[in-house]
Amino acid sequence: MRFFCDHNVANSTVKALRRMGHDVWTAAEARLDDVVDDALTAYAQDRDAVVVTHDREFSQRRRRNVIGRHLWVECREMDAADLLKRSLHHFIALLEREQDLWVRLHHDGVEFGRTWD
Repeated sequence: MRFFCDHNVANSTVKALRRMGHDVWTAAEARLDDVVDDALTAYAQDRDAVVVTHDREFSQRRRRNVIGRHLWVECREMDAADLLKRSLHHFIALLEREQDLWVRLHHDGVEFGRTWD
């Protein structure tokens, strides 16, 4: 699976996803540090990647308008790697199958969205 990490995703999370065998890169590595959120969505979608972020506002906007695949890891940045290690296997097949999917991952579970509100 391909994951494109927003600038607010901790390096420990990037490394954890890589250790799980995924193709992962960051906005900084793509030299997209200063672009708007919608451009990050388009960039990831063009590369068949899932956007990974902690950004609440970005994620809530994507929830209302599901475009591409968006994974909102709603927890403290330092907890994200462990949360993904424990939980990603539960919904990775869905991420692989769907082209437009919003996912909210938090300590209490996972929430999905597929349509525009």
